[in-house]
Amino acid sequence: MMARRKKAAEGFHKQKIAKAAGKLFVKNGIDKTTMEDIANESGYGKATLYVYFKNKDEIVSTLALDSMKILLEKIKLAVNENDTVETQYMNICNEIVQFQKVFPYYFSIAVSKIGVDTENTDDTATYSVGEQINKIIAQMIIRGIKEGELRRDLQVPQTIYTFWASIYGIITMTDNKINYINKCMGLDPTELMNYSFGLLYKSIREC
Repeated sequence: MMARRKKAAEGFHKQKIAKAAGKLFVKNGIDKTTMEDIANESGYGKATLYVYFKNKDEIVSTLALDSMKILLEKIKLAVNENDTVETQYMNICNEIVQFQKVFPYYFSIAVSKIGVDTENTDDTATYSVGEQINKIIAQMIIRGIKEGELRRDLQVPQTIYTFWASIYGIITMTDNKINYINKCMGLDPTELMNYSFGLLYKSIREC
């Protein structure tokens, strides 16, 4: 009983600290936020922060894990078995776009930095969540191949890798070029992303 209470209390304090850090990361950026800033925002002493987290990177990892769990649940809901493969694909793309809007820092970390060789427990868990998302995407691709909707020559792992690389590039570049897209191209960024997602889908669709 005491052990459970201690663990619950630890979880409460960690979440409170992480939530305060998350607010500062959004406001000031991760690099410009210090542990002292987080201590002031959370109401804990700086020394207390180090009881629950080794450093700022560990706080970032905790937040990245929490955000990826949310993305996993969103994607599970987005993939309705009664929908067409193309609809499932577009739903997944749109959920990733929304994820990037809400969790821009963790989107970049989760996609580009966290790998299989990490020693951080939260990073390992985030990688595991990412693999669960990849499994959903794999099932969609396999279904598409079986139904004749997607190309038969697709290699599933390579296609998933290309999917993430392409989606990450589309979302990141669109986010960085909003003024150019609006003023020079005369387009709505969301419409442009949807066009790009559709173009990517056409590249794997059976002719």
